[in-house]
Amino acid sequence: MIKFIFFVFFELFSSYALASNTLYYWQNPPALIQSLGVCPNVTDAELSCADLAKLKASFDAMAYDLQTDPQIFGKVILKLQEDIATQEQTIANHPDDEVLKTQLIKSKEELAQRLAVVKWFESPES
Repeated sequence: MIKFIFFVFFELFSSYALASNTLYYWQNPPALIQSLGVCPNVTDAELSCADLAKLKASFDAMAYDLQTDPQIFGKVILKLQEDIATQEQTIANHPDDEVLKTQLIKSKEELAQRLAVVKWFESPES
């Protein structure tokens, strides 16, 4: 039983660390580029070089979408916010729905990523 509890906490912590690490790179593109530059020699404990490359490709795709049509990009952000509000309300009524909880997490992650791209392009450092 103790091994099971330890395993569950370990999995939760490692998934949290991975999520927080990817969020860090989404919010700090220079750190992502720097990590990719030294990737063959120095790797992140949670993210492989392939993971970093996928993250950069996703960031670049969203940045391209923002630059080509900011209005549609903004509409997607608004739609995500509406979806999150609806999902949270539905979860309040049906707290055992694991599929909906997973969808909510994915929606929040995508919203955070899109807002990070907007923030990066709004900042004077970009």
